[in-house]
Amino acid sequence: MKALFAFCAVLLLLGMASASGFPVFQSGSGAIQQPAGSQQAASAGAATSRMDSAITRAVQDYVYRQMGELAEVERLMYQGAGVLKGTTLSVAGTIRTAGHSVLEVSDQYGNALQVRAVINHMVEAYVPVRNITRGEVLREGDFRRQLFPATQARNAMDIGETDFASHIVSTRNLQEGQIVRTTDLRREYAVQRGDIVEVIYRHDRLTLSMAAVATERAYLGDVVRLKNPSSGRILTARLLQGKKAEIIY
Repeated sequence: MKALFAFCAVLLLLGMASASGFPVFQSGSGAIQQPAGSQQAASAGAATSRMDSAITRAVQDYVYRQMGELAEVERLMYQGAGVLKGTTLSVAGTIRTAGHSVLEVSDQYGNALQVRAVINHMVEAYVPVRNITRGEVLREGDFRRQLFPATQARNAMDIGETDFASHIVSTRNLQEGQIVRTTDLRREYAVQRGDIVEVIYRHDRLTLSMAAVATERAYLGDVVRLKNPSSGRILTARLLQGKKAEIIY
């Protein structure tokens, strides 16, 4: 009688556990069986994750086709991805490089989902490979190229078009990895106003030289006005290296 009562108690406990939704361990199966509702939720979550990945890939591919590889999808916003039932997705819409782009993602069955996307147009800009001090004479090897969103690289300087042979200097301190702007570099002045310049006059085999005072600052190769300190006469000469200038006649 006691054995029968104990057996009925075990059956009652098993029935309560199953009805309450707790996992039930079945002897001989070696596994805990999850409730059907939990399995369905997990399956739906996995399907949603796969669709999210498919949408992201489709939009990124579309952006690449429209803008080239120098573009990056920063963020996607949408609701109800479950409306898409197919696995073959296509994208249409106008891409904006600032603000939100409204795109339409469709599957092969004609189901469509509206997606708002933040897309960064990437551009190449130059950054220093080391810290640079204001006034330092620079060379092209002091910089490297790096990709940045176009919104961050406004007024970036094109180092590739800079003539470093004309003595380029920095107008301020620059940190390694910092975008170089158009106002950050300039040609170094060969002379400043008030500098003493050696003026050279050549004619046939005759060469004469004298000292003159620069009336203005100028770059190498510039035509500059120089003043004879003795007579006050203004001379016009082209600047050479080493604070020298050759008279133009």
